[in-house]
Amino acid sequence: MSTLLDIGTDALTSIGQLGIGQSPSAEQVAQVLRVSNRMLGKWSTSRFMLFVINTRPFVLVPGTQDYTVGPTGATFTGTRPTFVEAAQIVGPGSAMDLPMNILDKLKWGAIRDKGATCSADGLPQDVWPEYTNPNLAFHVWPIPSNACTIKLGTWEQLQVFLTAFDLLNFPPGYEEAIQHNLAMELCPWYDMPVPPTIAALAQDGLSQIQRINAQSFGGSLEASQTLSAPNLSAPPQGPPPQGTGA
Repeated sequence: MSTLLDIGTDALTSIGQLGIGQSPSAEQVAQVLRVSNRMLGKWSTSRFMLFVINTRPFVLVPGTQDYTVGPTGATFTGTRPTFVEAAQIVGPGSAMDLPMNILDKLKWGAIRDKGATCSADGLPQDVWPEYTNPNLAFHVWPIPSNACTIKLGTWEQLQVFLTAFDLLNFPPGYEEAIQHNLAMELCPWYDMPVPPTIAALAQDGLSQIQRINAQSFGGSLEASQTLSAPNLSAPPQGPPPQGTGA
């Protein structure tokens, strides 16, 4: 299994910044670490660059509407999700996952009675993921009256390297794609154009990963790869406007 240093050395060699058998300088190692993490951070915002969509369960607190998830989360600690793609709710003692509406800020704002509470056996219907930093916040409606469980389908940050000696922890295909795309990202630092062979290898590596991941998720490369949830357009389930007679 390769380390980031191995990948960075190969990337620098492929663009002529190191000779065969040479080792990168301390400055080049630090540069590889920074550029690699930036690149993988960018990949983490594309659904088809992610090899898994996690399902993360959170037990809701009766009477509590607002939650935070992240390294300093007041409610749940752990990794901050990059994006919430799907949401289900499960009642106490139940094994049935019921879909929830994922709202944006405007649709959340359209709910007039945000303090409405679920009945004794009722469950929240809507969730608004708020992409704050360093923690993700999410808000549910109506407010739960029991300890039900929300399951969020989340995009997670791809591996972050703390040192150049960290081992790569990716499925097959990622290592080569990272190497060639890293080489391409490094070219501007050396004031040089990207060699056509490197550009072709980098694009081929990305395409291979995207094809495999698209099949895994049941999607296609023609589908949206941007940060938009499938049910984001669902109407809010708030009370009807006054005076409608509903």
